[in-house]
Parts: sequence; C-alpha cells; structure tokens
Amino acid sequence: MDNVSALGGALPTQKQETVWFVIMNRGANVETFRTQQEVLLKSFLNEWGSVQVSPRELTPNPARSSKVSRSEIVQ
Repeated sequence: MDNVSALGGALPTQKQETVWFVIMNRGANVETFRTQQEVLLKSFLNEWGSVQVSPRELTPNPARSSKVSRSEIVQ
C-alpha cells in the first residue's frame, strides 16, 4: 500500500466515553491526510468534551513497557 495514512486509537470524551477509531486515507498527499485526521479528532473533542484524566482502560500496561511495535512490509 503506497501513499497511505492510517491512524487508530482511543479518544476519551466526556459525552461519548471512550471512542475507538480507525481512519485510513489513500492518495498522493499523505501530509494533508494527517492534518485532516487531526482536525477531525479535534472536532470530536470540541463536540463531545475532553477529559482531564484518562479512563482506567487506557492506563499503560507496565508489563508491556519493554515490548516494541513495528511496521513491516510483506512481499
């Protein structure tokens, strides 16, 4: 997959609790997609309210602190 911008995660909000999301865009201007993804998430926070403290389900797991994530291209 060439020219793809993908973002996934959890957005804790006041009105909707934790919103889990995945955004994928494909096209020539990946930087514009990233900017648009950020604008979209900020608009959700403006509408649903941000939280001061992350919910318990989003607390980092100390057992995974030594784990490494990676992207890999499989041919």
